[in-house]
Amino acid sequence: LEHKQQARRRWERAFVDQQDELNGLRQAAKTTARQVAHNRAPRDGDKSIYNFKGAAVAATVRSRVRHVEQRIDVIERDLVPKPPKPISFQRTLTGRQVRSGLVVSVRDVRVAGRLNLDRLDVASGEHLLVTGANGSGKSTLLGVLAGKVRTDAGDVTVSARRIGRLPQDVRFPRPDLTPHQVYDEATGSPVPLGDLGLLHPRELGRPVGVLSVGQQRRLALAILVAGRADLLLLDEPTNHISLTLATELEEGLGRSEGTVVVASHDRWLRRRWAGPTLPLVRAEWTRVRSRRADKWVSPDVP
Repeated sequence: LEHKQQARRRWERAFVDQQDELNGLRQAAKTTARQVAHNRAPRDGDKSIYNFKGAAVAATVRSRVRHVEQRIDVIERDLVPKPPKPISFQRTLTGRQVRSGLVVSVRDVRVAGRLNLDRLDVASGEHLLVTGANGSGKSTLLGVLAGKVRTDAGDVTVSARRIGRLPQDVRFPRPDLTPHQVYDEATGSPVPLGDLGLLHPRELGRPVGVLSVGQQRRLALAILVAGRADLLLLDEPTNHISLTLATELEEGLGRSEGTVVVASHDRWLRRRWAGPTLPLVRAEWTRVRSRRADKWVSPDVP
């Protein structure tokens, strides 16, 4: 996200600089074209000199105008597109939490070659960030909690009425449908897709299959938000989205009362995260109990 922020700033600066140059050149072309070389009429005795100087000045003016117009043509052939206005997401991501106690309980879970987790308890309303390098088991853990990945050993209990999951790779079975159609079919929500602020209006009528990866992830987020789940499982939620939307998403998580488990290796998100974290390294970590249940350490840490 830091790279995205820097790229956005460079894009905005390049657009502003180019527009300033174009406006200056266009104004210069108008001013130069209106220039008058002499402010007095010629006397009878110097008409030939006057005509000669006037012709020379006119030629100079035409040359300057032509040079400016050529420069304008060069710039207009390679215009920097105007950065789109960021979309705005101002909602919570979960429904209201109506129960207390544990929502997630994991004991001695093993997924061969992918995940070894001795213990994990996530309390109702808790927001947990799972961190670790690629291959450390973050996505596998979310898949286990969602019931999408079968374990080889151990016990998993998830006591949520409604689970919402955002996988890393979002795929829609009907790429010919529009976001409106996919959203309505998946949610039946009375809240229109356009009101959520996750997709630009120009994207709502296009087939899902032609949308970018980021646009498809935003559509998946919209479906999750409309579902009002009481347990959200988000796998790399800041991937392929703008910094503005990522910030609003993080703020939306902070406002959400439901239980949330986020898997991410995004340094920007890790720095801003205020809740408990579960760092996975070599997929072998054990929980240390505390009053707020907010600390985990590896088995070899005393």
